[in-house]
Amino acid sequence: MLDVARAAPEPEPKIEPAQNPPALLSDLTGKWTGTLEYRDYQTDGRVTLPTLMHGTRAPDGASINLRFTYDDGPGKTVYGGFRLAIDTQEAIASKADDDGQPDLYRVIGDLKAAGPGPKTLVLWGRGTENGQAVDVRETLTVSANTYDLLRETRPKGQGVFQFRHAYHFTREEKR
Repeated sequence: MLDVARAAPEPEPKIEPAQNPPALLSDLTGKWTGTLEYRDYQTDGRVTLPTLMHGTRAPDGASINLRFTYDDGPGKTVYGGFRLAIDTQEAIASKADDDGQPDLYRVIGDLKAAGPGPKTLVLWGRGTENGQAVDVRETLTVSANTYDLLRETRPKGQGVFQFRHAYHFTREEKR
């Protein structure tokens, strides 16, 4: 269904969550309702699934766990998630899926942005998709009651970025 791109750690720095994580992480806590739209590898068409997201602060207090529940048709519920940490000093993000392997990204954007307005960060990294090396660009936009993530990929070092998947969420309990 959804092939998750893996960023190859080059080199493999140790990512320590910042003592003062960006406000964007706090803004992701809570229950969210929305959709996942993704590009199907078989047909190259787009598929949209109803999706729930639940964000909770990780025990370290400086990263967030995002858990997803996808409705993939009658009687087919799929679960997934990852932990997101951002080192504000080094402008590096680490996303660790359930298997624990971290994807590392360079962060572009205002990591000190605060307040109720939308916050946007762009994460750049490398990974594999459908067995091929790719460059990855993720654009996260978070406000008090909305969360959008657009993931785009391209063959490593060539061409233009193409749509891979997008999440669109609204907070269940408005702030």
